[in-house]
Amino acid sequence: MATMADGWPSAGGTALRSSIPTQAPNPLPTIPLHRSINLPGGELEVGEEETEGMKRLLDLTLGRTDGVKNEWKIEDEVGNWWRPNFDPPRYPYIPAHVTKPKEHTKLLLVQMPEKAMFAVPKNYKLVAAPLFELYDNAAAYGPLIASLPMALSRFNFIYNGVV
Repeated sequence: MATMADGWPSAGGTALRSSIPTQAPNPLPTIPLHRSINLPGGELEVGEEETEGMKRLLDLTLGRTDGVKNEWKIEDEVGNWWRPNFDPPRYPYIPAHVTKPKEHTKLLLVQMPEKAMFAVPKNYKLVAAPLFELYDNAAAYGPLIASLPMALSRFNFIYNGVV
């Protein structure tokens, strides 16, 4: 958290964007997670537009290296989480005593094509976690990722014509 604290006075806060790429190799929706149990995404540049920034971050973390352009389709905003201090905990609300949160993480739903190829660095491991495994499992995945099944419940996912 030292780097976050160092950049605070000049930048005024950090805008993070995390993607929730949905895929369906079978009838169960799954969420691709990095080995460190993080969603793909990262920090927006100062003044960067949200949609273009999210596409840039997806290209950096999951994009192909063979020159083929990925078609990332950002569907909707799923949730917002705030970090009130330079400490690790994030909350799905801004606590009443906080006037300037130090970090804002916005979760965006990204529709993936039916077939996709990812370029994942060798030191990363991409895991497809089914929603039922994430549900009510904050001990293993943390509160943000464990809340995804509830946040995504407002969407009707259609796979092969089946709702």
